[in-house]
Amino acid sequence: MVARVDFYHLLSAKLENILPRIAEKTLSSDKKLLVVVPDDQQARYWDDYLWRYEDTSFLPHGRVGGGDEAEHPVLISTAMEAVNQASYIALTDGLWRAEALNFERVFYFFDEIAVQQARQAWRSLKNIDGECHYWKQDEQAGQWKAIA
Repeated sequence: MVARVDFYHLLSAKLENILPRIAEKTLSSDKKLLVVVPDDQQARYWDDYLWRYEDTSFLPHGRVGGGDEAEHPVLISTAMEAVNQASYIALTDGLWRAEALNFERVFYFFDEIAVQQARQAWRSLKNIDGECHYWKQDEQAGQWKAIA
């Protein structure tokens, strides 16, 4: 089912700088996003952070366990279940999960610790019926560039 997998290699960039932008773009495309985090502590952190990442921002979201999960356009969860019927998914903990291919678009964030797993995922996805893109941040300009 997957149409596209975007690999985001976090070097100097922090997930806090890119995840809200990805969520905003997802919503502007009239899509829903499932944000998968490693544990409940991270779920609470991201729930709080997405309310305050910019003074003028408003990013409607919620987390599993917070109520009305199905209504949230951006849902934070420790599980791969898209209770909100999300067609996009963000994997934030560096762990690749094959179940992500059940989504229309995957945002896979990884750092230097998870780079080997990301390489394995990249190789395994060569034969999928979709696109894979590798994004890396230009350290001087701060812009994300598609490398592959």
